[in-house]
Amino acid sequence: MTLTVLIVDDEESIRYGLREWLSEEGYAIVEAPDGRTAIEQAQNEPHIVLLDYNLPDMDGLSVLRELSVMPGNPVVIMMTGYGTIEMAVEAMRLGAYHFLTKPWDQADLANRLQCASELINLRISKDEIHAVEASKYGIDTIVGDSTAIKRAKTHIKRVAATDATVLLTGETGTGKEVFARAIHLASKRTGNEFIPVNCANIPENLLESELFGYEPGAFTDAKKRKMGRIERAHKGTLFLDEIGDMPSHLQAKILRVLENHTFERLGGEKTLDVDTRVIAATHQDLKNLIEQGRFREDLFYRLNVVPIHIPPVRERDDDVILLAKHFIGIHNRLLKRNVKQINPQAALLMKAYSWPGNVREIDNVIERILILEDVDTIDVKHLPEEIRAGAKSSAPSPRNGGFRPIPLAELEKEHIMNTLKFTDHHRKNAADLLGISRKTLKRKLDSWGVRTVS
Repeated sequence: MTLTVLIVDDEESIRYGLREWLSEEGYAIVEAPDGRTAIEQAQNEPHIVLLDYNLPDMDGLSVLRELSVMPGNPVVIMMTGYGTIEMAVEAMRLGAYHFLTKPWDQADLANRLQCASELINLRISKDEIHAVEASKYGIDTIVGDSTAIKRAKTHIKRVAATDATVLLTGETGTGKEVFARAIHLASKRTGNEFIPVNCANIPENLLESELFGYEPGAFTDAKKRKMGRIERAHKGTLFLDEIGDMPSHLQAKILRVLENHTFERLGGEKTLDVDTRVIAATHQDLKNLIEQGRFREDLFYRLNVVPIHIPPVRERDDDVILLAKHFIGIHNRLLKRNVKQINPQAALLMKAYSWPGNVREIDNVIERILILEDVDTIDVKHLPEEIRAGAKSSAPSPRNGGFRPIPLAELEKEHIMNTLKFTDHHRKNAADLLGISRKTLKRKLDSWGVRTVS
């Protein structure tokens, strides 16, 4: 990739000399004899700016201030014939990459340009990585047209524009980490790290060192300094998944990070500053945990600045087929399959099922089918038994002791009648879904006095 250098100097001879030399080095050259022209040329987003301090219409620091807020974020090397320490310090404070005094050493300038080029190529690589991440995890990749999911997507778009702490709630498998990544990618922190920590999966005796890092000698196996995940998330986003499982002594330390933006590594005495956005998630009722004495109330209110609820799949059944098709596309590529559609009867059963494992379960079911079956259409026979069993039978059991025993004959009739509703009372289709013969179905319906399409 050819990098563009903007040369800003009021002396034509200097611009000419730099142009001839840098053109031979493979750079594309743009020139400006004064500050205003430089600012106009910078709208085209040059990669590097060689900026003289002494310009006819404004000083170089004023130009640098303008460049520092422009979207291209060029690497600026300041040049002057009468530099001072104060001037150099101010230039660096405003974002200059380096400060050279005239007459400069050509080898030194060549070295600075080489370093600037490497920095730019690193930025370009990070931008490419970000583009790939955005294509996987951006807000627009969240699948669903239901009212509930549209509401959640609207909320994350709004909160992404801020640095507010977010608490994501929802059942296991609803995609809370997907939403957290989408918030990060849509925020000003997108160029920096997204660091996830699952508080339930990391053993309690390791979680503290994972979060806060440690100094040599902090414990028996601490041979050298380790940076913790909080420190790695500096300028980025720290995602605390399953925050309800965090031990109480660590809750106090996380509260301090949220309140003061400071922490110490294990075994360390130095207090470190950290600038990280915290997004927490849980499938538990934190208020209930507070009542049980298992979660700090002050931490809850620090986390619950912007609460966003991710709905379970059973509350967004219109999205089931959209999600299934999304995962078909993914696993077609990974497994080199060519599934093109879902049979309408299979789709009815999939929409009727409650998906207690939520989005993750849909993903797993589609992956399993594509691994085991080399077909172009997903049919009823390809679905797991629990889905073929039909109508929302897998919904969570009531916790209030409200279970009512039902005679098997009554349960069978209810299930068959629900299946008939899904097939618009078409007897053949219902029999296929139920896995029984039309003759058996007819005999049962006749005994109940039910008439349907043959």
